[in-house]
Amino acid sequence: MGVDLVELIKWYLVFICSTSAHEAAHAWAARRLGDDTGARQGLLSLNPQPHLMRSPVGMVVVPLLSFIFGGWMIGWASTPYDLAWAERHPRRAALMSAAGPAANLAIVLAAAFAMRLGIEWGVLRAGSGSLGSLVVAREVDGLGAFFARMLSLSFSLNLLLGAFNLLPVPPLDGSALPLAVLPAGAALLALRAYAQEEPRRAQLQSLADKLTYQSGDITLRDGLAKVSVPAGFRYVNPAGTETLLTGIWGNPPGRQSTLGMLVPETFDPFQRGAWAVVISYDEDGYIKDDDADDLNYGDLLKSMKEEVTRVSAERVKDGYSSIELVGWAAPPRYDRATHKFYWAKEVKFGDSPEHTLNYNIRILGRRGVLVLNAIAGVEQLHEIEAATPTILSMVEFNSGQRYSDFTPSTDKVATYGLAALVAGGVAAKAGLFKGLIAILIAAKKLIFVGLAAVMAFLRRLFGGKPQEPSAVTIEPSAPPESRKDEGQQD
Repeated sequence: MGVDLVELIKWYLVFICSTSAHEAAHAWAARRLGDDTGARQGLLSLNPQPHLMRSPVGMVVVPLLSFIFGGWMIGWASTPYDLAWAERHPRRAALMSAAGPAANLAIVLAAAFAMRLGIEWGVLRAGSGSLGSLVVAREVDGLGAFFARMLSLSFSLNLLLGAFNLLPVPPLDGSALPLAVLPAGAALLALRAYAQEEPRRAQLQSLADKLTYQSGDITLRDGLAKVSVPAGFRYVNPAGTETLLTGIWGNPPGRQSTLGMLVPETFDPFQRGAWAVVISYDEDGYIKDDDADDLNYGDLLKSMKEEVTRVSAERVKDGYSSIELVGWAAPPRYDRATHKFYWAKEVKFGDSPEHTLNYNIRILGRRGVLVLNAIAGVEQLHEIEAATPTILSMVEFNSGQRYSDFTPSTDKVATYGLAALVAGGVAAKAGLFKGLIAILIAAKKLIFVGLAAVMAFLRRLFGGKPQEPSAVTIEPSAPPESRKDEGQQD
C-alpha cells in the first residue's frame, strides 16, 4: 500500500493545528468564565505538544491510521473541566463548549478570505472541489501550490470539525449548547447526560474500585454506637461515603461529616436502581417524645413544603437545581419501645421526570440522634421498606449512650421535639441524590444530511460546478473521551 508521505504531512499539520486551536479555545473560554482546570494543565495553548501528550491516541495513532487506510483523517482530543463548576454554572459550560467550534469557524472564515483574495489577485484559481483542492495555484509547482493545498485543507477540515462537533449528541460539544437556554433544572440534567464520557467514567470507576466494604460488627464514633452488618448488607466507612456522595454521585460537599453508609451486598454505585443508607449523628441533646401521639402530620407536611420552597429559591441562585417536596412517600411512624422514628419523603429535583426518595430513620439516644437517610428513587420504596426492619436492627447506641441512659440532672435536653425532627433540615437532607451517571442519549445512527449541500456551496463560492447533493451517514462509536472532539473528514 503506497502512502504519499508529503500529502500525509500536509493533512496532519492542518489536523493537529486545527484540533489544538479547538481545544485551546475550550480552555480559554473556561478560564474566562471561572474554571482554570484546562489552563492549569497547559492546554490554553496553540502549541500542539500538550494536546498530543494528553490525547496521543486521538491526536497521533488514529489520524495517521485513518489516512493510511482511508486517505483522510479522523481523530479527537479533549480538554478537562471542573464538573462541579459546570453544574453550578450550566450556561457558562455551554459557552465553553461553543468556543471549540467557534475557533474552527474562525479558521474557516480566515481560509475563505485568503482563498478569495488569492483568486481576485490571480494567484489562485478554483480547483476540483474536493476537500484538498478547493483552490489550486496558477503555477503547478512551488510554494504557491503548497499554500493552495493548505488553505483548501484548512477550510474543509475545520468546517467539518466544527459542524460535526455541533451535533447534539454526547460527548460532542453540541450536546451542551442547550444548557444556554434551558431552565436551571433541565440544564443540570442535560449537563449530566453530556458528562457521560469514557475518561470520566473511567475516573469514577477508579474511585469506586477504591471503596472498602466491611461486614460484621462496626464501632461508630469512638464507641458511641455500633452497626452489626448481617449477610446481604455491607458497610462503607466515612471516607468512602464522602467519595461516593461527592466524587461519584456528584453531591455538593456535605456540611456535616458522616459515620458511614450501609448498602445492599449487591451494591453497584453505577446501577440505576442502586440505593444506600447514610449514617450521621446530631448531638443536639435528649429529644422528648411526649408529643408522639399528638402530631398532625398533615399540617407538618404543609409547613415543610413552604420551607423547601424558600430554600429551593436559594439553591437556584447558587446554581443548583430546584427542589420540590412532593409529599409523604410513607407517613411518619414512631416506635416508643425502641425510640426509633422513620418516614419517607418524595422529592423532585428541577424538571426531572424521576422523583427521589428520602427514606429517613432516626434513633433517639441519650445526647442526640442517629440519623439514617436512604438515598434512592421512589421506585425503590417497597424494597427499602422491606429492608427497614433489618436496617433498624443493625444500628444501636452502645450502653451508656441509649435513650434510657438519660440523666436529667446532667444531660442536655434538645430545644425541639419529634415534629421538628421530621421537618428540620428537609432541604439539606433531600439534597443527596444519585446524579452523575445519568441516562445516556441513545444514538444508533446520525444522519449528517447537509454535507453534500455544503460541498455544493463551496464549489459555487470558488467557481466549481454544482452537483446533486446526497446524504452521508455517520455511525459514531461509543464516546471514549472527556468531551471527545472528533475531526471527521470524508
